Amino acid sequence: FGTTISGIFTDEPNLESAMSGGTFMRWTPDLWDAFQKRWDYDLRTSLPSLIEETGDWRKVRHDYYELILELFIDRWAKPWSRYCDENNLKWTGHYWEHGWPEPTHGFDEAAFYIWHQQPGVDMLGNRLEKNGLGGQFGNDRAIRELRSAANQAGRIRTLSETYGGGGWEMNFEEQKRLVDWQCVLGVNFVNQHLSYYSLNGVRKFDYPPSFSYHEPWWDQYKLMGDYLGRVSMAMSAGEQINQTLVLQPTTSAWMYFSRKVKNPAIYGIRDGFKNFVYRMEQHHLEYDLGSEYVIKTLGSVNGDVFTVGQRDYSLIVIPSEMENMDGYTLDLLTEYLEKGGEILSFRRNILRVDGEESTRANDLATRFPEQWIFSVNLEDAAALNMLGSNEFEMNDQSQNGMLYHQRRVLDDGELLFVANSHKTENASAEFSVKGTYVIKLDLINGEEYSYPSRVENGKASFQIYLDPVGSALFAITDKKPEHLKEYRHSTTGRLVAGNGEVKVIRESDNIMMINYLDLHTSQSDKKELYFMDGLIGLFNENGIEMGNPWQHKIQYKNNYLALDSLFNSNSGFEASYHFEINENLGDAAIKSIRAVVERPELWQVHINGEAVSKQEGSFWIDKDFPLFALGEYLRTGKNTLTLKAPRMHILAEVMPVYLLGDFLVQPGNKGFELCGGNISALGSWREAGLPFYSQKVAYSQNFNVTKSENTFYKVRMNNWNGSVSEVWVNGKPAGVISWQPNELDVTSWLIEGENEVVVKVIGSLKNTFGFFYSSNDNWIFGPHSWNEAPDKIPPASEYFLMDYGMYEPFVLVEFN
Repeated sequence: FGTTISGIFTDEPNLESAMSGGTFMRWTPDLWDAFQKRWDYDLRTSLPSLIEETGDWRKVRHDYYELILELFIDRWAKPWSRYCDENNLKWTGHYWEHGWPEPTHGFDEAAFYIWHQQPGVDMLGNRLEKNGLGGQFGNDRAIRELRSAANQAGRIRTLSETYGGGGWEMNFEEQKRLVDWQCVLGVNFVNQHLSYYSLNGVRKFDYPPSFSYHEPWWDQYKLMGDYLGRVSMAMSAGEQINQTLVLQPTTSAWMYFSRKVKNPAIYGIRDGFKNFVYRMEQHHLEYDLGSEYVIKTLGSVNGDVFTVGQRDYSLIVIPSEMENMDGYTLDLLTEYLEKGGEILSFRRNILRVDGEESTRANDLATRFPEQWIFSVNLEDAAALNMLGSNEFEMNDQSQNGMLYHQRRVLDDGELLFVANSHKTENASAEFSVKGTYVIKLDLINGEEYSYPSRVENGKASFQIYLDPVGSALFAITDKKPEHLKEYRHSTTGRLVAGNGEVKVIRESDNIMMINYLDLHTSQSDKKELYFMDGLIGLFNENGIEMGNPWQHKIQYKNNYLALDSLFNSNSGFEASYHFEINENLGDAAIKSIRAVVERPELWQVHINGEAVSKQEGSFWIDKDFPLFALGEYLRTGKNTLTLKAPRMHILAEVMPVYLLGDFLVQPGNKGFELCGGNISALGSWREAGLPFYSQKVAYSQNFNVTKSENTFYKVRMNNWNGSVSEVWVNGKPAGVISWQPNELDVTSWLIEGENEVVVKVIGSLKNTFGFFYSSNDNWIFGPHSWNEAPDKIPPASEYFLMDYGMYEPFVLVEFN
C-alpha cells in the first residue's frame, strides 16, 4: 500500500441500484431510532409523505434524505477516508453525479468528495451538450462541483473516468474535445476507460474503445498521452482561487422527489440550476459551488469572509431555484452579514428552512437590504459587476457558447487554460491578466513561446484565436522570459504545387465481416440468424434462461463457469457462415484469403467441407484472434465456413467471422460479396470497396521545394475522415495530424528539391466490429448496441458505416 498500490477506486456507490422493482424507499435497521434522534419525531407515522404528496411531505422528505445522506457518509465515506489515510492510500472513484439532484442517484456528491483523497467523476459516451443540461459531457455543473469540493477540501488531483461507451469510432479530435472541456472546468487526472485483456466474445462490445494494442491508432497514441499529461500537470499546478460561492439548491430538490409521484418541480430545479451554471461559464465568471453539507462540515465566518475549508469567499450567490435553505447554512449567513459580508440573490422568497415553512431567510434579507442584493438574472449589469474580478477580464468576442477558461495562481504568476469546445465554430477572446509577460506553453510539442501582449495598469492584455476544438495554455508572469522564440501565427500561406496525381495504397489486408449464420442443433435448424440471436438461442436451448451469461453481467467466484456442467453430449451444434466470391476476383487474391475465428479450441473449423487448422503464431487485432488459411479450398460463387462443436460449452459465444485478403467488398445479392480490384482514388473507403476496413490507407504526392531561412512549411489536410493521420516525408515519420486546423509543420523534414510526402489516414474498429445498424445509434455504445438487427441479412445500403477516407488532396503550404 502506498507504493505498488497507490490508491483504491470505488465505482458508482448509490441508493438506486440495490432497490428492487416496486421499492419506494431505503431502510436500514436503526432507521426509526436514528430519525427520531435527528429530527425529534417518528418517521413511521409519516411514511406516506415520502411517496404521496400528503401531510407535510416537503419537510418529511427533506429530513429523510438529509439523514440518509449523513448515515451514508458516516458509515461509508468517513471509514473509507480514514482507512486510506492510515494506509497511505488515495481513495478515488466516482458516484452517479449525472443523476443530480435525484437523491437516489446524484445525492449530494460534493458531500462525499471532501472525504476522498482524490475525488472523481465519470463522463460516459461521446456527445457534448451545449447548454449545460446534459447528464454526461456538457454537464458543466458536475465538473464545477468536483473542482469546488476539491478546492474546499484542499485536494489537488481530481479524476475523471473518461470515454466509456464512446464507441470504437472515437477519433483523436473527439477525445481531445471531451478532455479539454473536463480539464478547463476542473478535472486534472484522466482515467481512460478502458483497456481490454481480451476481445473474445462480447467483450468487444463492452463499452469500447480500448486503449491498448487493439486499436489501429495505438502507435500514434503518444500524441494524446503527452497532451493529456501536459494539460493535467498544468491544471494541477498552483491553485484555483475563486472569490464567489454559489449555493447549490440540492436540499430544495429533495423535497419534490418521489419514486411514485413525479412532481415536475424537481426537474425545474435541475434544469434551471444547470443552465444557471452554464450561463455563469459563458459569462466567464470565476466561482465555486457550495454544498450545504460541505458548508456544515467545513464552513465558518472570519470577519467579512465566508470560509469553506481551504477557501475564503467575499460574495455568496443564491440561485433562483433555492426554495429551501438548511438551518446551519442560514446561521452562518447571518453571522457573515453581521460582519459586513455580501449576498447576491436571484430569488426573492426562500420559503423554507430545514424543509418547513419559515420566514427566517426573508427576514434576514429585510434586515440587511444593503448587503443582500436582489437580481433578476445573469444579464443584469449590476449583478455581473458584483460577480466580476478586478484581477481578470475576458472579452469573449466570438460568443459561440462553448468557450471556457480556468485560471490558476502560481507563486510567480498565473496559468490560463482556454478551450473552445465547439466542433465547427472558431473562437476569439481578449484577456487582461495581472502580470507583465505572456508565455504560450504548447500542449502538443512542449515548447514555450513569447506571446505578443501589451501592459496597462499592471495587467498584460493579449488576443487569442482558437480553431474549433482548439485550446491554449498561457503563463503570465512579471519575470522576463529568456531566450524564447516568438510565437508565430500561421497566415494563409502559398500552396506548393504537387507533381502529378495522388497515389493511393491500402496498407493492410482488406476485411469482410460476416455476422449472420445458419445454426443447426439436435433440437432446431435455423437459417440466416443474426449472430447475437444465435448465441443467445444456444444458451437458452441448453437450459440457461438468462441467455449469454457473459453479456453485461458480473460473475461471482465461478458461478457462471460452473454452469458448463449442464451441457451433455447431445448439446453439440454447427454454425455455418455463407459468403460469395465474385468471378472477377483473381486466383492469387483468392489464395490470399484467411479467416479469423474466435475460440477455435471449442470447435472444428471447416471451409466448404474441408477441415482447416489455425496458423500457429499468427493473430489479428487481438492475440486471441487466430488466423485460418482458406484460399486452397475457396471457389467463385457460394462458400461456407462451418464451426462444428461436439458439445456446447459455457464459453461458446458464437461471434461474427472475418475474412482478410487482397480483395474489395461490394454489395451482393445479400449483404456483401468479395470481388477484385484495388482502391485507387480519393473518396470514401466504404464506396471504394473497403466498408469494414479499419487500418491505414496511404496517399502520396511529390513536391519541389526551395528552402530559405525564414520560410516554413506545413502539410494541410482539407477534407478527410479518420481517427488520426500519419505524415511521412522522404520515408521518415514527421508527425501526425489529429484535429483542426489539420496541419503539421514539416519544415525540418524537407530537403532542397523534390520531396515525397505521404499521408496515411487511419480508420477505426467501428467499421470492423460495429455496431452495424443505425437504429442502435445513441449517445453511448455498450452491449445493448449490438443486440438488435434485422431478422434477415439486410442489403448493403442498410449497414451503418463510417465514411473514412481522404476526399481532397492534401496540400503543402509555404509560409514566410
